[in-house]
Amino acid sequence: MQKQESRGIIDSLHDFGLCISYDRTIAISTDVANAVCTRFEMDGLVCPPQAVSGVFTTAAVDNIDHNPSSTTSQGSFHGTAISLLQHPTNENRGRERPAITIDENLTGRHSLSPLPVEYTMVNAVVLPKRDPLVPTIAGIEQTPSDAMQMERSVENSWLSEMKQTIAKSEFENNDVVSWTAYNSAKHEVYSDPVTPSFLLPLFPEVAHSVAMIYHAMNVVKAVVDYLNPGQVPILVADQPLFFLAKKIQWNFPTTHGEDKFVVFLGGMHIELAAFRLLGDWLDGSGWTTAIINSGVASGGTADSFIKVTHLAKTKHVHQLTAAALSILLEQAYKLYTVSAPPNDVLDIHVWCDKMSNEQPQFKYWTTVLELELTVLKLVGAMRAGDFSEYVQSLRQLVPWCFALDHINYARSLSLHLRDMNSLVQQHPTVYQHFCAGRFVAHKTNRPFSGMALDQAHEQLNALVKGDGRAVGLTEDPSALRRWMVAGPEISRIIQEFECNNVQPMTVHHEH
Repeated sequence: MQKQESRGIIDSLHDFGLCISYDRTIAISTDVANAVCTRFEMDGLVCPPQAVSGVFTTAAVDNIDHNPSSTTSQGSFHGTAISLLQHPTNENRGRERPAITIDENLTGRHSLSPLPVEYTMVNAVVLPKRDPLVPTIAGIEQTPSDAMQMERSVENSWLSEMKQTIAKSEFENNDVVSWTAYNSAKHEVYSDPVTPSFLLPLFPEVAHSVAMIYHAMNVVKAVVDYLNPGQVPILVADQPLFFLAKKIQWNFPTTHGEDKFVVFLGGMHIELAAFRLLGDWLDGSGWTTAIINSGVASGGTADSFIKVTHLAKTKHVHQLTAAALSILLEQAYKLYTVSAPPNDVLDIHVWCDKMSNEQPQFKYWTTVLELELTVLKLVGAMRAGDFSEYVQSLRQLVPWCFALDHINYARSLSLHLRDMNSLVQQHPTVYQHFCAGRFVAHKTNRPFSGMALDQAHEQLNALVKGDGRAVGLTEDPSALRRWMVAGPEISRIIQEFECNNVQPMTVHHEH
């Protein structure tokens, strides 16, 4: 079914008697889509039938673009995608909603029922020309400055254990060197259910507009009020959309104000911005030359680390950089202790400060190490679902955005940090959920495997644009809408069948 839009594949398999025909596949998906649309009409809003009620729910919004690679292609798609992410616990898995039913009188139809007009109609919204009044938030919790100081590299637990492991003549089975493996071993298995996510039908309107973000906030609020009454809606967005949403909150305080909505800056985009900060700081330092000469990467790949073309590869090379700098720092200190008079040996902290004042190059590379560890601390906070450490990492990162002239993130991260620090007073229930790790998504129960909510949203976007899915449908709005509405429900039916947990009445005919 995931290849249901590949007519050639399905017809070939049908000719061999291995599956139903393409026309029958389209008929089934149309029947399911119409049944889902009927449910939308009954519920009075667009809400995925698979979503459960009574659990903490977050949402994400982003643009979704499909540009055909062929120069002869006639169509492309530039729209908006909204996803829902639910966070069940072992104590509260939510209440399942009734399964959809297919009306026998509506089967065999070739046309697709329309979505509710309240969902598809994006009304015009214009912000006033004057600057809005930003509300003052009293009692913002401040983290003590001494608690925010980055530990020196020799005191960092991962680096210390890594150096001890490398110094061994023979490795043991439980020895770990990499940053990810070390942290995975130190954290417990995620015990709560994984985070289910659902993509709502796409909007053809571009995301970067006040009207679309205003409408997205209304859609999210309606769904959250329906699924989990009383919860404050939470919307995750990248930096440009986050700033638009904040402007909407300040200009429409009675309906979308900060006391009625939590707007969250996407963690994956913060991570990208943090590694780009590192790239700007390291650009021209000879870092890429060292990577090339050491054989870690080729010239083109090493240059891509500056602009963070590939996030996973860039993350790995910065972990390697932090480890190498820590080893070099320790070796330099050992040489100093050997050459200095025994009674005059300085503590490593004092020695580092002294060397930084005397040698600019030493100051530069120790600063690189501290920035590397700051960014890794941010990534680790999201992996572990540690909200307190996440906020502390943001506070360390904001001055770097100002120093390196990343003005957009300097402004947006300052706003995001303000909101997160005031969360305990403004929205205490949301704060409790975030402290329990529900500001990230979990697609697996493995330890240290949390992912940013906007990253989970991007994975759903990739599903839409993947081979055999919505590629090729962007030029046919009806076919795209059929796939978006029916696809999740068909996937659920297939999953139940494959898990030998078939519920015959999940989809039935009404007489």
